[in-house]
Amino acid sequence: INLQDGASLNAESCSVENNHDVGVFVMAATATLVNAQVTNTNLRLDGTGGSGIVVQDGGSVTLESCVVKSNHSHGVYAGGPGTSVTLLDTLVADTLPKADGTIPSRTTRPATPR
Repeated sequence: INLQDGASLNAESCSVENNHDVGVFVMAATATLVNAQVTNTNLRLDGTGGSGIVVQDGGSVTLESCVVKSNHSHGVYAGGPGTSVTLLDTLVADTLPKADGTIPSRTTRPATPR
């Protein structure tokens, strides 16, 4: 799933499985997934990618009652000014390494009060 430039998606009870590079990509767009699974995203041929969900450049994603599992590099990645991710009753687990065996460094910041 690739959302860009103001696009929006509301999806419920869906599966995004066994894709290559990124399962769900949101750039300057909005997505809400409810009761969804994003699993087993595969690496690109060059050994990079494989992230379950990537949100950037002001994108916004809400995951409710979702499972993001067995992806590579990142289960959920968010970057860039104005980007937001909200996880409600959501599992992000079993993230696999890149082809070279590394997993990108993890940075955890305190939650911002609503």
